Amino acid sequence: MAVPRMDILSENVGRYKRLNGIVSSDGEYQAILRKSDIYSGELDRMDLSKEIRLLIDRYVSEQNALGSRFGMLAYLLGFSDCKAMFFQKSQNVLPEFLIFSLIFFARISPVTE
Repeated sequence: MAVPRMDILSENVGRYKRLNGIVSSDGEYQAILRKSDIYSGELDRMDLSKEIRLLIDRYVSEQNALGSRFGMLAYLLGFSDCKAMFFQKSQNVLPEFLIFSLIFFARISPVTE
């Protein structure tokens, strides 16, 4: 059995701490979380049978998996596009790519270290 490298583990822990900081300060994420908590409470008050709860859980899990997979595929497509732009021979593409990246990441990265 392979022994996990502690430097990689600690790097991942740091990354997740940063991500937790981002989502805890993101208003849209927090609004979705509050709305989800409301629906969860409503389901609890309905006193549904175990069979129905399991069916709802399976359905929601599969819908969640679809959204997650869609997001991952969209990310890969965007990364592929960025890579293609980066390696294009045109000299004008790289500065445009850098400007786009700076604007894009400045809008979605409110966390400073």
